[in-house]
Amino acid sequence: MASATSADQKVEEILMVAAAAADIALTEGLLARDADGLAEGNPLMRGGPGVRIGLKAGATVGLILLARHFDHSGNHGLARALRWTTIGAWSSGAGWNVHLGMAIPIQ
Repeated sequence: MASATSADQKVEEILMVAAAAADIALTEGLLARDADGLAEGNPLMRGGPGVRIGLKAGATVGLILLARHFDHSGNHGLARALRWTTIGAWSSGAGWNVHLGMAIPIQ
């Protein structure tokens, strides 16, 4: 995998934050609708909104710092793979939340 430029790294980090924000915002929006049977699927995220937001923010910061560590140690391909895997995973979570939201009638 080719080495990313500094500008590419910043864009990827912004996309990581955006994907995390979309996932948590959509999760909180769905849970606020209080539909029957709707619950957070991740056992670590089953606390209140503060717990979920804090865990998502902490994970985002941790993964960004880990990717930067990989970049600084010369593992640019691993750093890019980590950033893009994170973007994909959290974007998928946001997409799943949109799917769930479309299936639940607004009350």
